[in-house]
Amino acid sequence: MKKVSVCIVSILLLSILCLTLTPQNVSSKTQDIKVLSYSHYIDTLGFLDIVGEIQNVGTNTIRRAVLTVTVYGTDGAHQGNVTGYAWLSYMAPQQKSPFLLDIVAPIDYPDWYSAGVSKIDVSVREANETISHLYSDFEVSVVSAGVSVSGSDRGAYWVNGNVQNVGFQTASNVAVAATFYNSLGDVVAVGRTDYLVPTNVGPSGDVTFKLCAFDTNQTAEVESRQITSYVLFVQADLPLIDGKASPVTTTATGNSIVSQQTNNPEQSSNQNRLYIIIIVAVIATVIVALLVSRKGKSSKN
Repeated sequence: MKKVSVCIVSILLLSILCLTLTPQNVSSKTQDIKVLSYSHYIDTLGFLDIVGEIQNVGTNTIRRAVLTVTVYGTDGAHQGNVTGYAWLSYMAPQQKSPFLLDIVAPIDYPDWYSAGVSKIDVSVREANETISHLYSDFEVSVVSAGVSVSGSDRGAYWVNGNVQNVGFQTASNVAVAATFYNSLGDVVAVGRTDYLVPTNVGPSGDVTFKLCAFDTNQTAEVESRQITSYVLFVQADLPLIDGKASPVTTTATGNSIVSQQTNNPEQSSNQNRLYIIIIVAVIATVIVALLVSRKGKSSKN
């Protein structure tokens, strides 16, 4: 009996020791990821697409935020769920990220139109903190943005622009993502590029990009799904930097009206010449007036 008691005590002590020495998953901070907005639609392949945006409201970088979408039918019954990643693999404090998760129609229905959707829940399943962050010294300039009005891509919403490396390290595997909003600020679409070419962008180097809002024909969409503004995100796979990331306070934003107005160097040059002519004319007028005034005074003397 004494031996049994000793064995039990030994096992308990060993278990406590193992639990103490085993690394705990203390880095999971699901409460630091906030779901800001999302919407859904049925795409051309018949999938139910859920698009939205999350934000890291914590103070540390989050790596690989995992989301779960649960769908309920018009009768309130559970119709399925899907789990997947947000698009930005590393999210600095206050940074946002778009996401897109799709799910096939329930087995008991031919499509989502028949199944119907009454409710969608988006929850954060996993959000692990990390002491590293990605290189982020980029500046984005938009050349044009808006809906294509002709051709095979008629109705597609395109954003064209340029990404410049304004830091001192070479960035590898650069990509651009976008979240698109309606007039109420709700997410209605997302889009992203593949890795841009060239894949390595050195200091002061730049690379062009072109991305489209997925699965939307703006010439046929209802008003609530019309795109009026967007936010762009740039991320590179490398270099990975040790240490805490600074909060993200700025993003590349635009809308379909302003961003279509591209700069015209010739027009700017003409405007500059006009301003110079006006300034010179004013200076000449002042000088002539002074000379005439002095001449008048001399004549009186």
